Amino acid sequence: MGGGPPPRPEPADTPLTDLARRIAAVDWRAFLRYAGLALGVAAAVAGWWYVRNTVLYGSPQHFPANVDRQVSWEIYLVRPDLLGRMLAIAIPMTFRNFWAGFAWTNIAVAPWLYWVLLGACVACLPGLVLLIADARAGRLGWSVFQVRAFWLLLLTLTLLKFAVLGYILLIDLGGGSQGRYLFPVLFAMLMVWGLGVGRVLPERARSALPFVAGGALLAFNLYCLLGVVMPFYRALGL
Repeated sequence: MGGGPPPRPEPADTPLTDLARRIAAVDWRAFLRYAGLALGVAAAVAGWWYVRNTVLYGSPQHFPANVDRQVSWEIYLVRPDLLGRMLAIAIPMTFRNFWAGFAWTNIAVAPWLYWVLLGACVACLPGLVLLIADARAGRLGWSVFQVRAFWLLLLTLTLLKFAVLGYILLIDLGGGSQGRYLFPVLFAMLMVWGLGVGRVLPERARSALPFVAGGALLAFNLYCLLGVVMPFYRALGL
């Protein structure tokens, strides 16, 4: 080895140059077309909510209407023990409200049903671990687009769940712990769940999974409506 200084990297070897080359290779016309389509669909589905907030509260966000119910972030710095206690109550409450918490969360199904639903939810975890291991080992046979879509699904779910968690900590338990805040990612949740459960099923059974899951969800919805919600209001004479 020579005793001189190490060779300076060529411009093509720098991360900044590599990033610039990747940006230059992007088909921006296609990117803008697909981004416009995605944003247009989002605006058509959810844009009315921000219009409603503007009409009612004078701002696209509804926080000005809930100032009296907001919790200051500083309280968790002064009383860090409150963070664990809050989450221990709020996370199970949010889970119950996501699946079957009706009216102002005062109409619920039998407690054992929530345990069944929790078991169904976590049933996808072993398969997801195997899928991630397969992806890292190159055994999936997926295209680059499919691999990126898979990671994008996981990222989307993670970000929204952190957003809901932050909302729970900012608003009081009753206002923040509402499962409907997770509804924007219902399809992403179902796709990730199907990928995880399908990974551990025999290949011949995977095609039936969407139909079995859809039938189970439909039966559960009918049970909640006919066996829980309607009898509750009937008992009140409504």
